[in-house]
Amino acid sequence: MSTVTPDQAIIIPVGGDPANNPQAFLDMIAGVESRLVLRYPNLAGRTAQHPVSVEGQISDLAAENRMDAYDGASWISQTARGLYARRMRTTNATAINNSTTLVSDAVLQVPLDVIGTFRFYGRIYYDASTVADMKLAFTWPATTAAKWGLMGRDAATATNITAAVATASGSAVAAGGNGVGTSTFLNFDGYVTTSATGTLVTQYAQNALEVSNFTVQSGSWLEVLKVS
Repeated sequence: MSTVTPDQAIIIPVGGDPANNPQAFLDMIAGVESRLVLRYPNLAGRTAQHPVSVEGQISDLAAENRMDAYDGASWISQTARGLYARRMRTTNATAINNSTTLVSDAVLQVPLDVIGTFRFYGRIYYDASTVADMKLAFTWPATTAAKWGLMGRDAATATNITAAVATASGSAVAAGGNGVGTSTFLNFDGYVTTSATGTLVTQYAQNALEVSNFTVQSGSWLEVLKVS
């Protein structure tokens, strides 16, 4: 006779016919070996199934494709001060035409589901007219400190390079276009120290209204590191 543990569903022998115990014990060992790292379908599953954590525990989140370690206060990425998440566009985003209203990218965003300091950086490939240009912004949950900057084509003088900084959630920085259908790119780098959980979201739009297409292209990427 056997039963299973409530959290990890490991088979364990419970009374019954002693002759069945050897097989029940082997079943239990097989269950333990496959769960040396706690496995959950997603973050919500871990929260529901494992409300009490012990420092040093490791868990694997299938949906988030991430492995975390518990540091005694919160779950952090297993590689401390290392990769937290990465997002990359495999297709072009929907073109923005004649609009300076910031649009959130559905792909280039990362949940910051623990409190701490995060570094984020990446590259945006895009095409835009030399009149419309583009602007880039990021939104994030409540923070105690934040700063990011970009380096790319200058929106005012296309032959120059701009290096501009923003410190507020949703505050945009402009970069120049190289012509509709002609690719260019910008690099960005920044950090946020959060005081609440939430999501880091990439936003963009035309910098000046024009009836032309501005498009964020495939290959654009966002990477997030947890640094403390």
